[in-house]
Amino acid sequence: MLAAERTVAERFRMFAEPTHVGALKRLKVLRPADRAEALRRIAIAMLIGWLPLAVLAVTEALLDGRSEPFGLFADFAMYAQLLIAVPLLIACEYIMLPALGEIGWHFADSSMIPPDERKRFETLVVSTRRASTGVLPSLALGVVVYTVDLAVFLFLPRDLVPGWQRSADGARISLAGWWHILVSLPLVMGLLFAWLWRLGIWMRFLAAVARIPPRLMASHPDRFAGLQFIASSTRLFVPLAFAISVVGAGTFANEVFHQGLSPIEHGIAPVATVLVLVALFLCPPLVFSPALLRTWQHGMLTYGELARRLGQAFEAKWLSRDGNVDSEALGVQDFSATTDLYQVVSNVYAMRVVLFDVRAAIAVAISALLPFVPIWLSAIPARTIIDHLVGLIV
Repeated sequence: MLAAERTVAERFRMFAEPTHVGALKRLKVLRPADRAEALRRIAIAMLIGWLPLAVLAVTEALLDGRSEPFGLFADFAMYAQLLIAVPLLIACEYIMLPALGEIGWHFADSSMIPPDERKRFETLVVSTRRASTGVLPSLALGVVVYTVDLAVFLFLPRDLVPGWQRSADGARISLAGWWHILVSLPLVMGLLFAWLWRLGIWMRFLAAVARIPPRLMASHPDRFAGLQFIASSTRLFVPLAFAISVVGAGTFANEVFHQGLSPIEHGIAPVATVLVLVALFLCPPLVFSPALLRTWQHGMLTYGELARRLGQAFEAKWLSRDGNVDSEALGVQDFSATTDLYQVVSNVYAMRVVLFDVRAAIAVAISALLPFVPIWLSAIPARTIIDHLVGLIV
């Protein structure tokens, strides 16, 4: 299927919708409009993931006369995962996937793909779409999710299981605990693993494009041979970094507020989260480094030789003993042409072979740190914060 035969919406949909979303559409639970569809998916996910937990916990507390089930409502991890992270992870699909598709198609739209490789590129797009969804990927993802979920359940010491997930005698898992194990936790892990899978597909797509290879221009003013748009694409992962970091921040909050952990003295979790997410989202553009290195080496030789020959001609004309230099020489095109060429050559020599956008990396790092900020602020007395703010104002 040629690109001209696609609608704009279909063309940019390099990542297909998840299989379960297609099933919900066929059942008329979801409608095609993206915003309405996203809101319905978020509402369904929260109803399935959070509401039964709350109902079961309250029911067990009333029937058994225990207060432990009410511990669910003081579990920061559950709020973070089911009421913040899950909606954000779903919303990211509607924000990021169309943008990634548009960036992917820019290779063809900008004529970076040679005409004789166009068919190969479109085949790559089709394979990327198929890999992003389908029965087999969905089944494999489900197997991985429940394998990890059950492994956590089997090997996690029972004394580390929250009280609201245990029965009255403490030896069994409560109904709310079973719902968390079989439904709520797989929901969160499924969304997280799905994004890791998409990230792997995106990296595979970029690596395949790099092997085509695209037409790169060593003299391009962006100093990335025309691939600045790929380096900057890391910024698209800012909301995803925040959503993933929220999951870690929820667990960290439980340790701080329920176990007395000092957030200032134990900052390894936030730092590790930031480092992992920055490294994770900065990796895909790096697959172009070999192609960029080849482009730079070729540009150094060809443009360097061109500059040398022009320089020799320029010096032979203007620096020879019999060269006539007068006031009219300032209007000769030789000087401006030489200056323009040397500017182009300087772009080649300054070209970077690693697709790394510092500002994008900082944006991802800040986004990953933000969920931990309220926890750190909780360790500072309110009076100290107020006095400091008053001092800044006064």
